[in-house]
Amino acid sequence: GDNVVKEIVIKFVKDLSDLDGMKKNKLTLGITDAALDNFISRGYSPEYGARNLKRLVKAEILDLLTPVLLDSNLEQDREVIVDFEENKLVLK
Repeated sequence: GDNVVKEIVIKFVKDLSDLDGMKKNKLTLGITDAALDNFISRGYSPEYGARNLKRLVKAEILDLLTPVLLDSNLEQDREVIVDFEENKLVLK
């Protein structure tokens, strides 16, 4: 059911916390229900399961994270939250 798919997406998100840039800056990654639901609605299909989800989650979160990780004024040692508002994914 939906909860299983959510757990899978959360695992993909947690995997991104292991990126060098994340570890170096002591950042962890979290995700809101709104963002979870958005990823699932776009990336999950009963036919293909979660295969497309992994690509989608990774690509889109990396697009958001990359400029943050390259920012010299990056606030370290905190949780970065992936959220979905005003029809787009955002980091908080």
